[in-house]
Amino acid sequence: MMNLITVLLGLAMLSLVQSRNYPVLDCKYGQLPGRWVNAAGRSDGKEVFYQPVGIKQDWKLFDARCRLQPLADQLLSSNSSQPGNRVPILLIGDSTDRFIQQDVCELGKMVGARTDSIGFDTDQTTLRVPEVDGVPQKFECNHCSGCMTDFATIGHSYVWGVSPTGPYHYNKTGGWMERIPDVIASFKNLTGRDPEMVVFASNFWDIASWGTRNASILDTDDLEDWVMEDFNQNMSHVLSTIESLVPASAIKVFKTSAWPEPADCMGQSALKGYLGRKSHVAQLNAAGKHMAAMHGWEVVDLEPMVAKFGHPSMYLRDNIHPHMFLNIEIFNIYLNILRAHGHFMAPAQTDIGI
Repeated sequence: MMNLITVLLGLAMLSLVQSRNYPVLDCKYGQLPGRWVNAAGRSDGKEVFYQPVGIKQDWKLFDARCRLQPLADQLLSSNSSQPGNRVPILLIGDSTDRFIQQDVCELGKMVGARTDSIGFDTDQTTLRVPEVDGVPQKFECNHCSGCMTDFATIGHSYVWGVSPTGPYHYNKTGGWMERIPDVIASFKNLTGRDPEMVVFASNFWDIASWGTRNASILDTDDLEDWVMEDFNQNMSHVLSTIESLVPASAIKVFKTSAWPEPADCMGQSALKGYLGRKSHVAQLNAAGKHMAAMHGWEVVDLEPMVAKFGHPSMYLRDNIHPHMFLNIEIFNIYLNILRAHGHFMAPAQTDIGI
């Protein structure tokens, strides 16, 4: 009798679980498994205007409870706006991040027709924004640059890797301990608000700087333990510093790096020798994801997003920088993360039925 009761209770609980649509409180949009689907399969028949011929696809997550909404498409292809509520997003890293910023700025009606910089009036309190036909143009701030669109203020700043002292690739000066506090303060002064999202990614500068300091570090596929331990310690210091400089409510994101163009058909060494080997990129991606998890950061992982492409030239515009279609998908993930945490109000129509 007890066994029968146990079975009946079990079936009842199973039925209850299957019949209820439990909300997902924390969708990891940048890490959940997904695949590329043809944009032509959208229920609205919309084509993605910024994608090259033959690539018109969207990144779709398998988990239907965590569907990515096409926020970037909607905002960049229309006159949608967030009046008086441009969400401040600060990207800190290498030139791949700068291209994300530039692509969003260009598609967000930031065509760069003027090169005037945003600046402060003589009283240093009134922000003046150069405009062309009412559209705010690009800006410069201390160690950073960016633009204002209708829906976001997007800044970018370089750091030369997680080493606090260098030496750095191209003999760059001024380590992250100087640059990061300066750029966050400068960005806040420009926008009048703390950044609501900070994205960090410096893997390519780290690899290139190792080649500057001691090229033998890159001679083998596997980075030595002391190299990885040093990287993890420095990465943790960077993440902790950013955390101390922005509100606890700000979304912090680590972005992995996509494999650059290879030097030969074997595909293991980068065309630009100072970017090391495919295995070096993979190891830093893994270490960065680990440190991000230790600090409670979000992760946007490019590796699974580019895995389907037979050759990096299919997702790169040159030997290192992703095509616009991939950059906008990355930015769309950022917007979905912001929306999930209440930092960004989505446009009225968000479900495209894919």
